Amino acid sequence: MSNEFSYVVWGCVLLLAAYGGLSNRLSAEDLRVQLTAATPPLVIDVRSDLEYRYGHVPGAHHLPFWSVLWRWPEVSEGRAVVLYCEHGPRAVMARLLLLLRGVVRVQLLQGHMHHWRAARYPLET
Repeated sequence: MSNEFSYVVWGCVLLLAAYGGLSNRLSAEDLRVQLTAATPPLVIDVRSDLEYRYGHVPGAHHLPFWSVLWRWPEVSEGRAVVLYCEHGPRAVMARLLLLLRGVVRVQLLQGHMHHWRAARYPLET
């Protein structure tokens, strides 16, 4: 097997692990309800600083996807974690990095910020 092919295969395996199937998705409605719970999940916005300032899920922490490797201790391993970006790719990469660091209770917001905004759920600026 050539090296190039091996990289493609491993890349596909890592992407599948990061996506983790539909069971690792949390609907916007479920997140909205969970945010009012006694122990809400840790919500992390992995978009750029400008996107975050423009509007984010209320209470979401800003952790750009490229900084997850350096700032991962900020993620509370005892709480459920919900990641989102605008459409999905950055959150998937951040989830993969957290999974590689041993943070296993990581979900992706289904539809990400695009869906949250389209549903007219509250935004924090």
